[in-house]
Amino acid sequence: MDISTFYALFSATCFALLGFWWNLLQANPSWLRDPDTRPAVGGVYLALLLPALMGLFAQVGGDATTTVWRVSFVGIAAVGPVATPRGL
Repeated sequence: MDISTFYALFSATCFALLGFWWNLLQANPSWLRDPDTRPAVGGVYLALLLPALMGLFAQVGGDATTTVWRVSFVGIAAVGPVATPRGL
């Protein structure tokens, strides 16, 4: 499998799952109001959004401009450890 095909499928899958997550949240709005479940909701959101963005920037950067996806991977990877303990 070509690397660009991999990132296309990976990113599309993550964004599709993120859309399903939004639909599930719309059906259960109490999850966002409850202070006990809100960190878990944000954690799932980030677990889907950050890899999707990494895959998207890998497609944008491509093989020609590797600086785009390398910088974006470092930036997005830095968000994960900062946001995870905070629990959103």
